[in-house]
Amino acid sequence: MTNAAQAGSDRVGDRLEIQDLVLAYSEAIDAGDAWAVAMLFCTDGRIRAYDRQQGEASGRQEIEELVRKLIDSFTATVHHVSP
Repeated sequence: MTNAAQAGSDRVGDRLEIQDLVLAYSEAIDAGDAWAVAMLFCTDGRIRAYDRQQGEASGRQEIEELVRKLIDSFTATVHHVSP
């Protein structure tokens, strides 16, 4: 395989992995599974709520706590994902 073909293949693979991550996040959030959302982040990941007053978190435990708080603030969530 040429370098150009390998690079193109890598980009396609990267894109599919990102799409899988977005889908996994959407499914976890809509299921109300804060733990599953937190597990999508690196161990030292960071998140800031859409409204800074809602909070910020570092690390999976804090992320899970923040996401649980955010999920509890909604009656329901629905995410529509397409490639």
